[in-house]
Amino acid sequence: MNITGTWKKITKSKCSEIYPEFIEFKSNNIFSAKNEKESTIHPVWDSGRYNLISSGKIKISTSYDALLTYYYEIRNGLLEFKDESDCIFQYKKVN
Repeated sequence: MNITGTWKKITKSKCSEIYPEFIEFKSNNIFSAKNEKESTIHPVWDSGRYNLISSGKIKISTSYDALLTYYYEIRNGLLEFKDESDCIFQYKKVN
């Protein structure tokens, strides 16, 4: 399964609250992220560039202009990330 498309977060854990509810990965290595409602927490990802750096690793630019590496896996229609603090969170493809 390809990472391009729009994904909706399905994980409701405390550590995943900083990540946006929706993220769209475009084929030109640009992404955009948003929440359904206004939030007082600025999401870690807002919009920027991503790069698949190896099988299972992705670099994503953050809202504070850092490039962070995440582990990721796509299986059974779910996109799962693991961040540097070992927070695991999943998204389901919506289109």
